[in-house]
Amino acid sequence: VGQGSGFVAQTTFSDVTCISGTGANEAPRAADPGAQKVPILGLSVSCSTTSATLLSVQLTYTGTTAADISTLHIYRESGRTPGFQPSQDLLVGSVAITKTGTNVSLDVVNATANNVVSSAGATFYFAVDIKSGATSGHTVALQLSKTKVTFSDGGWPPSTIGPLGSTTITTSTATAVALTAGSNPSVFGQSLTYRATVTQSSGSSVGATGSVTFTDGVGGSALCGAVALDAGGRASCTTASLVAGAHQIVARYTGASNFASSESSGNPLSQTVNRAGTITTVSSTSATYGQASVTLTAQVTASSPSTAIVNEGTVTFTVRQGDTALGSAASGPVANGSATASFTLNGISATTYSIAATYDPAASNPDFTTSGAGTLGTLTVSPATTSTTLSAPTVTYNASGLVTVTVSSAAGTPTGTVSLSVDQGVPVSRPLTNGSTTITLTSPSTGDHALSASYTAQGNFAASGAIGTLHVDKGTPVLSWSNPADITSGTALSAAQLNTTAAFNSAPVSGTFIYTPAAGTVLNVGNAQALHVDFTPTDTVNLAAAAKDVTINVLPAAPTIMGLIPSSGPVRAFVTVSGANFELEHTQVAFNGTPAVVISETTTTLTTTVPDGATTGPLTVATTKGTASRLFTVTPVGSFLLAAAPPLARVIAGDQASVSLLVEGTGNFGSLVALSMSEAPAGITTSLSPAFLVPNASGFLSLDVASSVAPGTYAFTISGQALVDGQTTTRAADFMLQVLAPTTSAVTGRVLTAEAVPQPIPGATVTLGSAFTLTDAAGNFVLLAPPTGASMLLVDGRTASTPVVQYPAVEVNI
Repeated sequence: VGQGSGFVAQTTFSDVTCISGTGANEAPRAADPGAQKVPILGLSVSCSTTSATLLSVQLTYTGTTAADISTLHIYRESGRTPGFQPSQDLLVGSVAITKTGTNVSLDVVNATANNVVSSAGATFYFAVDIKSGATSGHTVALQLSKTKVTFSDGGWPPSTIGPLGSTTITTSTATAVALTAGSNPSVFGQSLTYRATVTQSSGSSVGATGSVTFTDGVGGSALCGAVALDAGGRASCTTASLVAGAHQIVARYTGASNFASSESSGNPLSQTVNRAGTITTVSSTSATYGQASVTLTAQVTASSPSTAIVNEGTVTFTVRQGDTALGSAASGPVANGSATASFTLNGISATTYSIAATYDPAASNPDFTTSGAGTLGTLTVSPATTSTTLSAPTVTYNASGLVTVTVSSAAGTPTGTVSLSVDQGVPVSRPLTNGSTTITLTSPSTGDHALSASYTAQGNFAASGAIGTLHVDKGTPVLSWSNPADITSGTALSAAQLNTTAAFNSAPVSGTFIYTPAAGTVLNVGNAQALHVDFTPTDTVNLAAAAKDVTINVLPAAPTIMGLIPSSGPVRAFVTVSGANFELEHTQVAFNGTPAVVISETTTTLTTTVPDGATTGPLTVATTKGTASRLFTVTPVGSFLLAAAPPLARVIAGDQASVSLLVEGTGNFGSLVALSMSEAPAGITTSLSPAFLVPNASGFLSLDVASSVAPGTYAFTISGQALVDGQTTTRAADFMLQVLAPTTSAVTGRVLTAEAVPQPIPGATVTLGSAFTLTDAAGNFVLLAPPTGASMLLVDGRTASTPVVQYPAVEVNI
């Protein structure tokens, strides 16, 4: 910015490698002889790659004569305060001027420090020291010719830069500028007023001549443009644009009439601008449970006395439940004092949460201070909306109705309880399982029942409800009626055939039965004749009518038996049967299933005999029209019994034993009984004597036991077979045989009568020394543990004597 000339003149350039830049006039309108570090030309450059280094510069003097300047300086702007600030900016290099005249190349200035140019750029100022004896009215001007500036990348400006303006050396009446400030230190955004007073060197006011420019530093950015002096030579500048940091405020008098220009650069006003305080206010907001995120908003305002609008930094929001932090979210850059951030809810419960907000200013060169929300905001998470549905399938009377209530939500599965009211009755509550529950309505009456389900707000879910209808159909009774038994011609229909019963759910149902054909009807002969019933229940509100069909067979008349003469008798006895409906030559007679011969017959009388093999049971008369029966008892002629003794016989392996057999007849039984023996174990040989027995006769079974037969007890069965009342009849007798080891020491034998047909003598005492035993039912004895040596064996029959038969004692020397 050409401070003195009041116009902007720039030249933009770029080299073929990385350097590009802009040249601009920095000269004041006038300068006094002896003025130091007067800026003339500015050069802003940057490197598009990594960096480049300024090496040297040779400028051309285009003013009146180079003899007017003594030194050429190059400064690099420090960045703290915009514009040329020789007290703050960085010296790059200086050279004493040895040249004179105009349009001459000045001495080369070598860049020795602060000369690296990066992509962030750098601004260089070219300033001169004016000699104290410089001639008034001479101009001072500089030009940067192409190829006269060198960078490490080999680049140079493609064209000559400057003169973009020049300053004039003047010898007018010297002036001085005094500068005062209203408030120091101040804060960013605070309105500040600077007052400049211009006086002559004599101390007198310059009056209302000329104007004053206020800048932030020498040649820096203008705070206020040319402000005209009042009659007292005073000018004021009010601004709020100073950023936070240290500033050197300079007031420059432009000069007018015979008054020389002057500035306060020799004694700039130090202004400290502190960061402005801030106030952060967080807004309350709301969300719905299940919502993914919510936008949080905060307002950041500058604290008084600052009036600045906050446009830097970020706000960090923290959401808490009580003292527990649930999460944080950072906003983007604050814009126009407002900041927003998206906070992820992560399924937090429906309730109220606090929102804290903390403002953080810009990371570098901030103009504001950190602040937190004094009053917490509120995040209200409302319960998620729900939808309640009812499902009630139609049921039949006396069955339980099942009502399913389902509560759903896009935010998840609702929990808690749901209530159901039936016909505006008292609601019943049930817990939800996976969002639903089924309620059983026990035996509702027929018709439609109004249902009302209600889900109250619970936990994270809002209330909802639903209405519906449960329809109950009438029940249909079950009719039990089987096909009636066949009836004979002439039999009228009665309760025996028309006997339908009605039930519902296994419980009897009362009502009216109407039969077709009706009771008392006599049907014609025929099979599968239809019978129909219509049932009307007494409870027509809850039960429906029912009907059923069956069939009945009507048969011709069957025979009947009125008497038997005799009603009992033996085989081959004559029997006379009296009755009705007998068919000549088509009547059959059987005794308990055994066919008999019909000797004579009429339609009312039959004569027959009891067949062989007949047993007590029904005497049956059968015709083509049916059957009739009457009990007949068959009396037996006689029978027999078979006995074997003793029940347990004893024998030593290698010895023999006998068993007595006896057939006893009953009644007039007189047939021979054939004897047979069950299969004997290996090593035991049996022999029957005799093989046939007449009633009340006895015989023997002989058993020869080989020494190889293992000791033990063996079972045997003897069978006797004979005809009894014309039927083959079998009787059996069982006994056991105890086999002792062949090494058993014993005296064995058998005691019989001395007759032509010897008979066993049971109960005789056998003694040998101190050993003794008794004979069994077959006369067998086994005397164990006999003494060694010669002894007298005593067989004492007296113990077997009866009142009829007396037996003596017999001795045998052993």
